[in-house]
Amino acid sequence: MCLVVSELVTNALRHGAGTCTLELTAHPDSIEVAVHDRSPKGPRMRTRDLNGSTGGFV
Repeated sequence: MCLVVSELVTNALRHGAGTCTLELTAHPDSIEVAVHDRSPKGPRMRTRDLNGSTGGFV
């Protein structure tokens, strides 16, 4: 779980205008995670880059 939350926050900071908010909500059988950034642009798919030059797995 920590790795997933870390990845979400890192991506929001890296691609979302430098700031983000994190909301964690505990439910009886689960935890809800929401990360919001300030970028007006929506997410976009990128081609995986196995060589490390344009992103994807970097």
